[in-house]
Amino acid sequence: MIRRVAIFLAAAALACGQEGPDNDAIHKLIRDGHFADAEAMARHELADAEASAGPDSKAVAKALRSLLDACVDADRVKDAKDLALADRALTLTAELYGANSLEMARVLRSAAELAWRDEDLAKASDLMRRGVRIHEDTPEANDSLSERAATWNDMAMMLVHAFDYEGGIKYYERALPLHMKVEGPDSPEVATILNNLGTALVGKRDFAGAKVRFEETLRILEKSVAPDHHMVASTLNNLAYVLTQTGKPAEAATLLRKAVEIDETHYGKIHRQTIAAMGNLAGALMASGQYDAAAEYNERVSAASLVLYGPLSRRTANIAASQATILAMSGKTTQAVELAASAEEKSRAFDLITIRTLPEREALLRMDAKAAGDRLSGLNTLLSLAAAGTPGGPAMDALIRSRALVFDEIAARHRVVENGDAEVTRLAAELAAAREALAHLAVGGPKSMTAAQYQAALDRARENKYQAERMFAEKSLPFRRELASRQIGLSGVAAAVPEDAALVSFVRYPRTAFRIGAPAENPAALPVYSYLALVLRNGQSQPAVVDLGDAAAVDEMVAEVRRKIAQEARDPGRSPRQSEDAYRRAAGRLRARIWDPLVPHWTGAKRLFIVPDGALHTVSFAALPVGSGYQVESGPVIHYLLAERDIAAAALAVTGSGMLMVANPAFDGRLLASAAGRLRGEMAACGAYRSLHFDSLPGTAREALSVSDIWRKTGGAESSLVGARALKSSFVEQAVGKRVLHMATHGFFLDGCAKATGATAQRNPGAADNPLLLSGLALAGANEGTQPDEGILTAEEIASMNLDGLEWAVLSACDTGLGAIQAGEGVFGLRRAFQLAGARTVIMSLWPVDDESTRLWMRELYRARFLRGAATSEAVRAATLAVLAHRRSAHLGTHPLYWAGFLAVGEWR
Repeated sequence: MIRRVAIFLAAAALACGQEGPDNDAIHKLIRDGHFADAEAMARHELADAEASAGPDSKAVAKALRSLLDACVDADRVKDAKDLALADRALTLTAELYGANSLEMARVLRSAAELAWRDEDLAKASDLMRRGVRIHEDTPEANDSLSERAATWNDMAMMLVHAFDYEGGIKYYERALPLHMKVEGPDSPEVATILNNLGTALVGKRDFAGAKVRFEETLRILEKSVAPDHHMVASTLNNLAYVLTQTGKPAEAATLLRKAVEIDETHYGKIHRQTIAAMGNLAGALMASGQYDAAAEYNERVSAASLVLYGPLSRRTANIAASQATILAMSGKTTQAVELAASAEEKSRAFDLITIRTLPEREALLRMDAKAAGDRLSGLNTLLSLAAAGTPGGPAMDALIRSRALVFDEIAARHRVVENGDAEVTRLAAELAAAREALAHLAVGGPKSMTAAQYQAALDRARENKYQAERMFAEKSLPFRRELASRQIGLSGVAAAVPEDAALVSFVRYPRTAFRIGAPAENPAALPVYSYLALVLRNGQSQPAVVDLGDAAAVDEMVAEVRRKIAQEARDPGRSPRQSEDAYRRAAGRLRARIWDPLVPHWTGAKRLFIVPDGALHTVSFAALPVGSGYQVESGPVIHYLLAERDIAAAALAVTGSGMLMVANPAFDGRLLASAAGRLRGEMAACGAYRSLHFDSLPGTAREALSVSDIWRKTGGAESSLVGARALKSSFVEQAVGKRVLHMATHGFFLDGCAKATGATAQRNPGAADNPLLLSGLALAGANEGTQPDEGILTAEEIASMNLDGLEWAVLSACDTGLGAIQAGEGVFGLRRAFQLAGARTVIMSLWPVDDESTRLWMRELYRARFLRGAATSEAVRAATLAVLAHRRSAHLGTHPLYWAGFLAVGEWR
């Protein structure tokens, strides 16, 4: 379904103060929507101020801010001179009023809005946050409540624009009472906040709450502005969107026709507000089954957007995705597949450009919104069509190319510059500059250029980027690998799947109920989150497609399996037969849902490469029951990949040497006795590092001896950090250049921040500022003093290390495979951190592990790999089977808690 939200942007109108007749007149024009007149008056005022008071006067500073406000709402930034106005205003205001003055806060807000309108999101965020800090540091009694409220509102809009809905709602709710106090409860300013708050609630899928806000906005506007005011049109647009999403598209279409009429009269046909209203009208008509009319409006939107935003923008890609959805809804399946694939290619190209300019958290929010359906996506249409019965090739090709884009970008940032080579450093800087130039041009749109001029500028920027990439690739092997990886699609992956293997891709996505060659039965129905599996064999051009159904049901099955694991971990061995039977019943239901339907499609395969998604990241497929045994005993060898294209990537060279062993850290500064069999893991509330307490793990010393004995037989060098020597600083220093890192200690995951094991995939990895801060490893001193973080090694710290050449990162601790789950990107935790740092393969756990079982598992793992030469995937299976066999022969319980918790992700050879 079309998920376009038209966010009403009237914050510049709230920025006015009593600054003289001209400023008042300018801001009244802005409030009334006469942006071109406001801009013309502001430019005239600036010229007068420069002539009468001088270029460095306060009069010029105020005139500059008024002009910035006018430019913000003049629909688009016109040229580089307009952008330079912001820099001039900031410099002059800092000199005249001070860098931390309230006047500076006002200019920062206006400059941020201008950068935002130009889609320089990183700059806009930085400027706005600086303005927010000034107001935060100013006592309310000394501040202008109107200015304060405008700042909260603008900050909220930027957060919502970046898909951080919770953050946006927080600031809107701070702005609303201030506006009610200053302007009154029935003022247009209050209506503005209510309208904007409604758009944030729409982003959270709180349609009932949004509807209340929009209806209240209209009630206020009926008393305060004319019926054809542009604010009325914006609110009608937003309310209509909610009506469409709640099954009332006919009502929505009536409101939207009125909104389009107002917008076309007020703004003209080529304007962002008019385009948004027409796009929503196309969605309402589609949901009503009026496909031809919907397509007609969407074509009008496409033509206007091409003029306004250019060919390389997320908006033009979104419109193509909308048209593909309309075609699919109407039963024109072949055309829908072709257009959806084209739309996804355009959207992915824009995303690749954009995420290179964003911090990781903002890039993740952007990609998560796409996976969730908040941004239109040709991929979701392709997946829905494949689930309905179209060949799965186009969907899988798009999935392969879109998976883990942010991971690849962040990994590239870590390794782009190779130490000690000035030429490589220079070329890397030139590449970064070329990419930034292309990104700025792409997201900024044509501005004052004609279509031909803009296309020529894009072509030049692309060529400059390609030239910089080619030159850098000649000097950088890692970058050559990165470029090659990004070119891999379905054909490359299919050719790389070994002949005796199968690739199994799971994807969690919002499914729309299309029908092949026929109109949808219920075009008003909203997408339903579902799981899809695609199974690919060597050389196939079309994967097998298996619809696994409702995601909520699958996620609850996964949660139940994990509850059975946790139940045994809480009281190990108390009732082994009953506990294992309970696990097998729960896991059997999961197997019947997500595994058995796939088995016919990999008949004869000896190896399975699995790319999980959603809650399936927390499943041990080897521990699914088969008859009286388990999958690991009779099925193919299983190995996990972060993304499908990893199977086609060339094996990274193992250039590290030796092993670093970390075991039995002195968490209290000295070694203490502790009962054997202690579970290695801690859970705590969000941010509660201080609530973590780690018991000593003497069993890990035995594990270290066992592993070291095998390692010495290989002739490899070994260093160890045991007891009080297992310090974070020592690990960070000694880990670089190793072939194997073995960490036998407690792991932790702050489950209150991002629930990796819950029934739903997390849609907002920004619940904490950085999801990599939610997990880590405990080292010596973790329980000591007033700063327990001195003994805590977080995933964020690991990600910043240089571990190139590392073959294995073995995380012999509890829950090291957990973290915040990001759709299409994987798990944000220790596994991601070590891979970002350069590890070829991460071996980790999905649940609590006890000392003795872990010691045996690790011993067999190292024997298989380093004494018998087995591949990583085969070594993991051998270790799992060995522990399972040992427990059976010793008449111990065979609950998977004790033998199936470890898995490997990454290089499988």
